[in-house]
Amino acid sequence: MKGSTVSNGAYQTVHGVNGPLLIMRNVKFPVFGEIVRITLKDGTKRMGQVLEISVCNSWLVIYQRDMNKEGGPGRNLLQFTGEIVET
Repeated sequence: MKGSTVSNGAYQTVHGVNGPLLIMRNVKFPVFGEIVRITLKDGTKRMGQVLEISVCNSWLVIYQRDMNKEGGPGRNLLQFTGEIVET
């Protein structure tokens, strides 16, 4: 299943969920540590960051919640900001 792109850097389709981790496929040019803004199906806002990148997949960790309970796979809006988490 290809990711559904809304606009530059925004995606709607989550491929998989495991607790606070989301798996996205076919994300164009994700960056390790990049901040992601998430709008869940019910309008709730969350933030996360890119945790790992492979050829086809991007793993994101979502702050604050267990996405199994709230987001799940499907049509959530994810905006890759281009901003990097600084430590």
